[in-house]
Amino acid sequence: ALKKKVAFVYSKLTPQFKEKGLNLLSLLTATTIIEFDEQYTCKLFNFDGAKDYYMKADSKQYLSKVKVPVLVINARDDPIVEERTLPTAKDLGDAPILLVTRSQAQESWQYSSGFR
Repeated sequence: ALKKKVAFVYSKLTPQFKEKGLNLLSLLTATTIIEFDEQYTCKLFNFDGAKDYYMKADSKQYLSKVKVPVLVINARDDPIVEERTLPTAKDLGDAPILLVTRSQAQESWQYSSGFR
């Protein structure tokens, strides 16, 4: 689905994509999220590579600054976000955050849908 959307956007914005050095073939042949981010996200938004993008876009750096109560739900088996990158109690500091991490995304969703 993502590749279809990229192809559609590319067809509408070809000059802008080429100006940023984006190549449709390399976008469509990316087989991992990292490859896609290297070829698309990083070039489009001027990051120095996927590692730079992930570091700057990571919300963990802001969690300890949260002032209002927040529920943070993560799935250990998320197909995109690796478990080792999930926030931990150490990342929260004294912030009023309830951190819920489950083994299955569906379990987390069921838990959160009952939290009103």
